[in-house]
Parts: sequence; structure tokens; C-alpha cells
Amino acid sequence: MKSLLSLFVIALAATSIEGAPKYSYDQCGSRYGTCAPGLCCSKWGSCGSTSEYCSTGCQTKFGSCSGSASKPTTTVPTPLRQLNEQCGSGFGSCASGLCCSEWGWCGYSSDHCTGGCQKQFGTCSASSTTAATLPTTTKSPTPTPLKQLNEQCGVITGCKAPGTFAVTYDDGPSVLTSGLLDYLDEVKVKATFFVNGNNRKNGDTGNPMLTIYELADVVRRAYNSGHQICSHTWAHTDIITVNEEEVVYEMTRLNHAFSKILGKVPTCMRPPYGDTDGPSRKILYKMGYTVVSWNVDPVDWNPVNSIDEMYQEYIDQTGSTSTKVGKFISLNHDVWNTTADFRPESYPKTIPLAKRSIDYLLERGWKVVNLAECLQSPPLYRDPNPSDSKCGTKACV
Repeated sequence: MKSLLSLFVIALAATSIEGAPKYSYDQCGSRYGTCAPGLCCSKWGSCGSTSEYCSTGCQTKFGSCSGSASKPTTTVPTPLRQLNEQCGSGFGSCASGLCCSEWGWCGYSSDHCTGGCQKQFGTCSASSTTAATLPTTTKSPTPTPLKQLNEQCGVITGCKAPGTFAVTYDDGPSVLTSGLLDYLDEVKVKATFFVNGNNRKNGDTGNPMLTIYELADVVRRAYNSGHQICSHTWAHTDIITVNEEEVVYEMTRLNHAFSKILGKVPTCMRPPYGDTDGPSRKILYKMGYTVVSWNVDPVDWNPVNSIDEMYQEYIDQTGSTSTKVGKFISLNHDVWNTTADFRPESYPKTIPLAKRSIDYLLERGWKVVNLAECLQSPPLYRDPNPSDSKCGTKACV
């Protein structure tokens, strides 16, 4: 009898554990479940706490919503603060593996984890005078940081929204970008620009190579027009060939430029050449980036190819896919004349790939969108913070 009673108690306990609520900090809805306490489930099925998530279309069944009568009457715990978000008194604690700096920002660098690191709001390095004593029972390796809101487990290669097509341009800004923006305005299309700070790798384009500061007005215009701006490293560096310090420097130096030019810092990036590996992705995820690749490549980066051949690649790679279900992200480069030269001396005598491809997509019925809409996400930016001005031993400008 005692044995039967013991088995019953064990079974009941197991059932209770299995029945414990499972919350999500990422996707939500009928397929994914309910957001963690304090987060709203947006109309797109993503968890978050801003007005984009909590207002129109917010799903009350799967999270909190502004003005929702279903909000719990008990005190809702403050959501954990993520990388590059503010922390401390009035904001809350950083997610697992992140330190709350003396300035009140979540991060993992020595600037965050030593000195005045706030142990009551996050992890602190053992070298910090205020470091917290880690539990002696914790013998396993440091856990992977909590997944950020809207962050993917791997590299994104296609859109999330069916029927959308995100046309993206790498390696700029260039002397051609302004003309491309004129065309995009004309056809009312929003694109995405993966921007470098000082790209000297495209000298064979035959065009002047200018820095992001020299073309700040062009970048600002693209941002203000609703195009998504993303990072492509400062100098188009292949991030799998350099160490962590250099990767962080490449990203931080460009972030510093974005903070000065836009007053915002993009949270999306594309590695030059599409090259990533496990270590480089870990660095980028720690820095809070959504890493994006592509699933359509017209090979416009190869000057040997003609515009006709590049255009045919668009047809070959997308023509058999229904515009109702396809989810494409294309790779293009606004530094090459064959792709983006709308200057009077060349256009309309020569129609560049940008116009031919987008006209084709629109005629077929594709919804051509920027990356944020493609991923069913709010604009992919954050506010600048003190870390954006710390480039290690090198200058940020």
C-alpha cells in the first residue's frame, strides 16, 4: 500500500511539473503559446512590450495588451532587460549572462562587467570590486544568453511573411545610392541597405569610394524615407578571419557612425561575403544582432555578368514560385553601375538591374518590402548607448 501511495505522489508531482506554464519571450499565438508575464503578443505573433506589440491587433489570449481587461490583478514582474537595454533601479535586471554596467546598460564587455558593475541587476566579473559571488553548485559552462525578442536561432535567409520580397543592397552607401533612392521613391518601394562605414574592397567599380560620413545625407535620406538600414561592418571585413576583438570593433565603429548620423543604431546585420561560423555568430548574437543572409542571388557582384544575365537569374530563381506563398530576400549591390546607375549620362540609355528586377517583381504581383516588414517585425533599430563610443584601443572616428 505504501509503495502504491509513493508512486501516486511521484506521478502527481510529475504531472504538476509538466503542467507548469510555459512562457515565450519570442514567438506567440496558437502555435507557439503565451508570452512571458508583462509581454504582449502582437498581431504578427511576436512577444514584446512596446506599443507595436501591445496596441492594435494585440492578441489578448496569448499575452498582455494595452487596456486589456484580461490583465492579471497581481503585480507583473519586470521583464528581464536584454543586450544594450537599460538596467538598474527603475528598469530591472539584465538577462542571464549579461552585466549591468555602472551607467545602467546591459552588456557583456569588460566595461559592463567590471568597475562599477551593479551586481544586484546582473552578472559581474570576478575582477569587479562589486562582483556577485556565483553559487558554488554552478559547475556547468556559462549558459547561452536568453534569446532576444524577435531574434532567430540561426541566420535568416528568407522572409517570414508569405508573399513578401525584400530587395536588399550591400556595400554602400555609394555615389549611386541617391539615384537609386529616386527610383524607389518613384515606384513607392521600400528596400533595405546593408551599409559599410568605409568600404575599400570595391575599387574595381570605377566610382569614387566615399565614407559613410561623406555620404551621411544619403544614409539619412534612406532612413527617413522608410528604408531599413542595417550593418555590414565598418570596412567590409570577413568576420570569420578575425578575432572577437576585431569583430566587436568593426560593428562598434559603424554603430558610432549610425548614432551620429541617424540617432539610432540598427539591430540587423549581414556578414560580408555571407560568411559566418559558430564563434562569429555567437559574438553577433551577444551584441544583439539579427543576422540576415539571402535566398536569391542575381550574381550582380560579378562584373563579368551582363545586366541581361543578372535579370535572368531573378526569373530563374523566383519565376516558378507563387507570389502568394513565396518568402524571398535578394542580394544586390548599390556600388555597381550595372545594378544602380541612374545617373543621366547612363540612364535611361542603359536600364540598371535595380529597375528591371523591381519592375518585374511588381508586375508579377510581389509585395516588395523592407526587411522589418519581411520579418513581420517593428523597425530594426535601438537607441544609442555608451558602448557605441567604446572602440577599444582604436578610434571610433
